[in-house]
Amino acid sequence: MFVEMMLAIFALIIAGTLYAAPSEYAEAIAKGPGGVFAAGVAKFLGAIGLPTDVGRSYGSVMMIFLAITIMQLVVRFMRIATSELLSDISPVFRNPHVGTFIASLLGIFLVMTGWWQYLWILFGRANQLMASLALMIITAWLMSEGKPATWSLLPTIFMFVTTVAALLYTSYNLLDKVLKGAVKGEAAAGNTVIGVIGFFLVVPALVLAYEGLKAFGRYRALRVAEASARA
Repeated sequence: MFVEMMLAIFALIIAGTLYAAPSEYAEAIAKGPGGVFAAGVAKFLGAIGLPTDVGRSYGSVMMIFLAITIMQLVVRFMRIATSELLSDISPVFRNPHVGTFIASLLGIFLVMTGWWQYLWILFGRANQLMASLALMIITAWLMSEGKPATWSLLPTIFMFVTTVAALLYTSYNLLDKVLKGAVKGEAAAGNTVIGVIGFFLVVPALVLAYEGLKAFGRYRALRVAEASARA
């Protein structure tokens, strides 16, 4: 998460310092986000004497490596999900090669249909939601051990509320475009599927938050009982 944060800050600095006026962004937008990032890296590195062509190539290669890394993580997570969801149907789905093959087919489907660009919208929200749940587990463990947990509880609340709100806002906007007829064809199908998935993610997140609150209550009561027994 820390590396992702630094990458986001780096990208914002690049986009913010690349052009002197908002009107100049029109030309960059036509090149797409990749063009903006590569040109920004070229200008950024040009400040330390690196040639523009080298800097632009470096920025492009950096994006490719990031994409490959993310795809590798996606395949791994999809392989694990395949094993968890389908292993009860047949033991063959526990095989890592079978899981990788299924994950690759799903990835190809998303790329060929163009739905990946809609799914990508939810990536950041779902990713940070996992971070909030990880912080919640850390908080529960600290409470169970009788250690100070405020330093992890406050980020847990902030991350959870922010990401759930982002999921609801994004999903609502996607489905609202479909209902108003602002998007048609493939875009309408992609918005509908991803909008529904976004709302679906909120439901288990709220269930897990409820279970986490119950765990906090149990550990807090246990600590109070232990303190009373010692007194």
